[in-house]
This record gives sequence, C-alpha cells and structure tokens, in this order.
Amino acid sequence: MARRLQLDLAHNRVVIDDLPVELTATECRVIATLAERHPRCVTGAELLAAVWGSDGGGTRVVKTTIHRLRQKLESIPGSPEVLVTVPKRGYRLTLSSQPAALHADRPDGAWVDRARVRESVEDAVRDFPIAFLVGPGGAGKTRLANEVLQILTPQFDGGVAQIAVGEAVSVVRLAGAVADALRIALEGDGIEQIGRALAARGDCLLLIDNLDAAPVEAFEALERWVDIAPRLRLILTGRTWQPMVSAARVDVGAMSPSEAADLFAVRAREAGEEPPDPLAVSALVSRLGCMPLAVELAAACVDVLT
Repeated sequence: MARRLQLDLAHNRVVIDDLPVELTATECRVIATLAERHPRCVTGAELLAAVWGSDGGGTRVVKTTIHRLRQKLESIPGSPEVLVTVPKRGYRLTLSSQPAALHADRPDGAWVDRARVRESVEDAVRDFPIAFLVGPGGAGKTRLANEVLQILTPQFDGGVAQIAVGEAVSVVRLAGAVADALRIALEGDGIEQIGRALAARGDCLLLIDNLDAAPVEAFEALERWVDIAPRLRLILTGRTWQPMVSAARVDVGAMSPSEAADLFAVRAREAGEEPPDPLAVSALVSRLGCMPLAVELAAACVDVLT
C-alpha cells in the first residue's frame, strides 16, 4: 500500500505518514517535480531542466540529489521504496502524493475590521470566480484582501496563497509567480498547465496583488484559469478597474471616521505611545481623509504630533 506524502515546500519539508522530514530547497524542487508528474517516470534530463535549468551541469547532479533524498526518505536507502529508479526510464515516486501546500503569511500588526467593505469582498468571493478590489493608493486594498484570505482559509481545502508578482507585470511574470507558489515546472507558456494544476486542487483561493501595470493578456490568463478550474477563486487588487466577464468589482476607499480613529489608536500603541484624546484623533484622521496609509504614518509619529 502506498504511503502518504504531503509536500510543505513553503517550509522546505515533506511529511511522510505524518512524520516531517526537513529538505533543502533543491531537494524540495526535485520532489515537487516528481509529484507534479506522478505517477509517470521522470527522466534525469527532465529533472535537470526543471530544477537546475539547461546549464545545470549534467545528470550527475541529479543522481547526487536523488542519493541524498533517499538517505532522508527511505527506511533502507539501498533498497528504496519511496523514490524508485525505473531502469532505462528515470525516477518515480511510489507514494500517494498531494500537491505542494499553499501558504499565506498573516500581516503584521493588529487588524481593525472594516466590516462593510470586508463583507462585500467575502460576498464577491462567494458569488463570483474573481473579486477585484479597486481603489487609490493608500486605501488599504492589500491589507483588506489579506485579512479576507485569512478569514476564508478554512473554506478552501485546496489551500490559499498570496502571489507576489512585483512591478512590470507580464503574462510570463504572472505565470512564473503562480507556478512558484504551486511548485510546478512550467512547460511552454504554462497557462493551460497552471489551469490544470489549480483544477486538481479543488477549492483554492489566490490573492494576486497590485495589477496596476498588468496587460490585457494577463487578465485573459486569469479568466482562463477560473474557466479551467471552476472551484478556484481569485482576489485581485489594483488602482483601476479592468472589465472581466468573471469578476465582481469591490471599490475600496477611505475608512469610516470611527475605523480610522481605531486604526490610529492601535498603531500608536504598537509604537509605544498613548494616542491623544478622542476628539483630537477624530479631527486628525478627518484632515487625513480617513485614508489608512496616511493614518498609519501619522500614528507612527504620534510623539511628534503631540
């Protein structure tokens, strides 16, 4: 009977039959590649290209890494039962494997609940494949989206993750960032491959942040993924709305005066300072337009303001 393997590559480890095993980042990528292509065999050349790139130095490095993995994973490394060699074909996992565990870190600092807009985001995630948070810089879109991600995590057995795509978003960069989170080696442009990998996970939720500079092709790729993987949900953030057939728009602007005052007080106390009296705080956050980033910056300087 095949033993059970769970990949937790966000922490560079695997869990075999509930026993955690620490791995190096390279060893993790090898296991991820084998798991992604399970149950078929993967040749040494395929592993070399997927893990090390075409200039990885020859298949000797593959054999060395396989040897190290067997020392960690096998009860008897000389008689492998987990990571086996199929003569003249390559390597194969004999385990019942699960996809790489998705992971999203909780934001630092206490959270001030923006109940009305948060509930709108949750409704959009429930009712539409894509929830698109739109608002000016400093409105707190990323923080809000990440908090919703944390709240909804128990509903998504396939995992949740925040995908970092950085600036100058392109289809290639977007696909690469999602593939990194899924721990899969892309073949070609990877759009269809990523869609299939997401579909295999079932219920999963991805936050893709700051799509301001993304081209139309990137949004087309996102819609293609939710088409291939109907149980996938996406939360997107950006300053401008990009019309999408599968998306619900959620506008994110200033906080309410009471929310902004609460945020100021929380951040001031986190900075080791006691906030001014409530009337002074109310007047200050009003002058700042109740915009979250401006309120947080002011709270960090409360000793100067008072």
